[in-house]
Amino acid sequence: MSVSDTFEDFKKSKEEEYFHKKEQELVAKMRERTAKETQLKALGEAVGVADEDVLTLLQDLGFSRETVSILHLVPLIQVAWADGSVTSQERNLINQLAAQRGITPDSPASVQLNQWLTVQPSKTFFETSLRIIHFVLDHTTKESEKENPSDLVGFCLRVAKASGGFLGFGHKISEEEQEVLSKISETLLNKDPDLVTSMLEKK
Repeated sequence: MSVSDTFEDFKKSKEEEYFHKKEQELVAKMRERTAKETQLKALGEAVGVADEDVLTLLQDLGFSRETVSILHLVPLIQVAWADGSVTSQERNLINQLAAQRGITPDSPASVQLNQWLTVQPSKTFFETSLRIIHFVLDHTTKESEKENPSDLVGFCLRVAKASGGFLGFGHKISEEEQEVLSKISETLLNKDPDLVTSMLEKK
């Protein structure tokens, strides 16, 4: 075999290797796309919306079919973190509310919930989650499980009042908590941010 033939064989081998690698990369991308589409569909069925952009945002925030059940607890977590730390009373109350929603201990949703109660999520996480919740409240097809935004704001108020005093009684809501509550109220209820102040005066 001549040097020229050897070179041609080597060149052909490299070309085949290159195209095989590209083919494998293409197959991997197709599988990844199919898996993502399957996950998005499952997430959409769980939350009751079909908007792909919203579902992708949810996925980017760390939600899955197994954990999206705690989406509506995110505003409560945001209130708990308003003062810079989550008290044991706030954690216990949020976990009690989670249990009432059928979230069992050691489930993926419970593990994720307690992770967010241990390590403070980013401001962007809270803001994006709140906008998504507002969208879901308006567009969900799961009417039987549709949340009442007023109830969500009420739960947030309970979290804000959970620390201090005897069993939480007598705790004065801080300015930071008040500010977070007003933003949540304004977003979820589409009302004046001072709504929370008037609600508190009636408590």
